[in-house]
Amino acid sequence: MLNSQNAKSPFQVAGQDYSQYSQDEILELLETSDLLEYDVIVADSAFAPSTRLAIAQMLLDLMSKGAQVPPGLPFKFLDMPADLKKDITDQLDAQSQQQAQAQSETSNTEIKKTLLAKGQYTVSPEEAQQMGLVPANQPLQETPNTANNNTDIPDTTYADNLASSLAG
Repeated sequence: MLNSQNAKSPFQVAGQDYSQYSQDEILELLETSDLLEYDVIVADSAFAPSTRLAIAQMLLDLMSKGAQVPPGLPFKFLDMPADLKKDITDQLDAQSQQQAQAQSETSNTEIKKTLLAKGQYTVSPEEAQQMGLVPANQPLQETPNTANNNTDIPDTTYADNLASSLAG
């Protein structure tokens, strides 16, 4: 621990740079000295595994409670092989993109349905089927003209059928 700390941020022991001491001298100092004379702080650093794991757990907890945390963020703090981490984050990114596209399509469909109900938009039978309104192969509803077998008056149109479905 001392060598690692000295590499990151040099410090002094008994008024001299730590690097001036041999490993044996440091061990002797630790074994024979009254350690209460020295201020030694042992704490997690920002890069300690336990700190990274705690951050990842906190982010996952926030996500489970509905916080808007990017799905790949907790994985940046976990110790795992880089290729596995990349695979997971790539899959999460792809899933997020699919969800965003599905939400956009749903929103567009709802807008079209609203405009259609107001008579400000028209759709083909195929588009109506894609929107989930009326199946394109659904038989037309009977009207008084077709119920009485009056063939002189045209049968209802698909638009009429669609409009009645929306009204109902």
